[in-house]
This record gives sequence, structure tokens and C-alpha cells, in this order.
Amino acid sequence: MRFAVVALVLTIGSSVGAGCSAADPGAVTFGSLRDGGSSITNSSGGGSTQGGSSSGTTGGTTGGGTTGGGTTGGGGGGTTGGGTTGGTTGAAAKNAFTGAPAYAAAPVADADQSALHHGNVSNAGLDCLGCHAAGNAGGAPAFMFAGTLYDDTAGTNPVVSAEVRVVSPAGVELGKAYSDKSGNFWLPDTGTVPAGALTGVRNGTSTKLMISAPTGKCNFCHAKTGGTTTPVSIK
Repeated sequence: MRFAVVALVLTIGSSVGAGCSAADPGAVTFGSLRDGGSSITNSSGGGSTQGGSSSGTTGGTTGGGTTGGGTTGGGGGGTTGGGTTGGTTGAAAKNAFTGAPAYAAAPVADADQSALHHGNVSNAGLDCLGCHAAGNAGGAPAFMFAGTLYDDTAGTNPVVSAEVRVVSPAGVELGKAYSDKSGNFWLPDTGTVPAGALTGVRNGTSTKLMISAPTGKCNFCHAKTGGTTTPVSIK
């Protein structure tokens, strides 16, 4: 029995010697498995092999988004897939002119259309829907949206032929009008302005967007006197 054990030891030793005939690659350590496979690092300066016999996917988060690393397959022939760096950029916020054609002047830029309805008095700056509300007792044409546009927040001069556009929260046009010689603009009554609607004014040189949801009674709030804010202006 003693001789048999010795023979076995010698046999194992011979095998080890034969298996280690190549140059010593140095110590190896096994990295973590966070990338889905084992990572082997050669401490004697050799390269790093990711994936081993099974491929691993390396992912990461960069700048709030996802940087998609590829999959490095074993055997050296893996496929590296591109990713998205910085996350998904949200679509630009909609405004009253998103998707609208370029500004074009009104067909009759200098007409004082509002004066034609009031016995040559434009009533500029007054609360239009005070008389032009749906169901009014005086029989005035009903407006959904109306006001007066000036060149500054002091209400110094009316702006002629500016485009006023109102769209739904989804960006669907509800109506478009042009300011007349008195700066007045209005949209015929086609229903109530929905919550979250967007509106803005523009001409060939300036664009101004309303920062809060409109109610349709523009001059009720945007009045020279007695309003809660300054007159509607394009600057």
C-alpha cells in the first residue's frame, strides 16, 4: 500500500509538470459578476477578458440617461451594441405657434373692423366679452376670445395686423385672428376655451407667448386700468 501511494503521487506530479511547461501567466483573480459574466484580470500585465465562456452585458447610467454598452461574447468575437448617452431628450414644449405656417400679414391690414360694429367707436381696451359673451342680452355677436393688442405693456399704441392664435393643450388650432387698426382682435364663439389652452401673438418681427392659460376675456385682466396685469402687448 505504501508503494502504491507513492506511485500515485509521482503520477500526479508528472502531470502537473507537463501541464505547466508553458510560461507562467502570473496570478489571476476573478472580478465581480455585475456585468452578467465573470471578469478575469491578469495581474502580470495581460489583457482583461470579459464574458468567459458566456457573454455578459455591460450597462451604465451616464448623465441621467442610459449608456448602452454592447455585449462582449466569449471567444473574442462579441457584438458591441451602441446605446443612448444622456438619456432621452424630451420633446420641446408646445406653444401657440408650434407647427403653424410662417407669419403672413392679414389680407386687409389697416381696416378698423371693430369700429364698424360700434358706430365708429372701437371700444379698444374694454372687456370685449362684457357685451360679446354667449347669450348676452344686447344681441352682440358672441366671441370666444377677444382683446386689444398694443406695442408695449403701457398700452401706448395699438398693433395692426398681428396674428393671434389659440390652440388646445394638444396643439390643435382653435382659432386665429388678426388685430385691426385699433389693435382689437376676436374669435367667433365656437365654444369655451379649454383649460390648458395656449395662445400667443406675433407679427413679422416679434412673437410673444402667454405664460398662463387664457380664459378668452383678455381685456378683463389685461386692462390699462383696473386689470390684474398689464395690457396685452407684443413686446
